Amino acid sequence: MRRWRTVVADGVAEQRTLLRLALDRDPGFDVVGEAATGPEALDLVVRCDADVLVADADLAGVDGIDTATRARTERPGCATVLLSSLPERELAAVGRAGVVGVLARSTPVARLPGDVRRLAAAVEAVVEATAPATLTVGPDRMAPR
Repeated sequence: MRRWRTVVADGVAEQRTLLRLALDRDPGFDVVGEAATGPEALDLVVRCDADVLVADADLAGVDGIDTATRARTERPGCATVLLSSLPERELAAVGRAGVVGVLARSTPVARLPGDVRRLAAAVEAVVEATAPATLTVGPDRMAPR
């Protein structure tokens, strides 16, 4: 099973701890860094070669949506998931920012592992969709694998 190098970014230390603990329960995630602000998150995404950024939409310095946009530019293979208490209509820009999902800030801690597993499936789909096709060369043809 693939382990995604993950950065957790939230301005509230207790929230970062809860996120890290929830992600640590899933064998598909390896939390490689924690950040309190958007600029810190971007630095960690690049420095740690992160595959996934789980960020609060209301990060200090640079908000979560702008952080996702910059992460996509600075580390194109990194998928971002936002945590938000904002109404859905205010999150219209998340698709353009390259965000693969939004988790409600009100999600009970007991549900986080299940949500994380669903997130893992979404991230895997994004990674597979952006991976170059592998070709097998045979005596008669070249066929995608």
